[in-house]
Amino acid sequence: MSKANMVKCPNCSESIVIEGEVEIGDVIYCSSCETELEITGENPVKVREFGEVEGKADLSEFRDFYSDDEHESWE
Repeated sequence: MSKANMVKCPNCSESIVIEGEVEIGDVIYCSSCETELEITGENPVKVREFGEVEGKADLSEFRDFYSDDEHESWE
């Protein structure tokens, strides 16, 4: 018998039933608002909007695109 979990969409608060096994990093979809959701926890199942970053953003990859005169402080 498959195990079903229920989570709420962080975008529209719709309840989503997740049947079967999921792993951290899997992506599911909210059928109500069509938001992509990433599995961030397994027991209990937790989700966040796909692409959402926790904590401080790492801007180092963008530093090469701008000169120091335009943006003096990146911190």
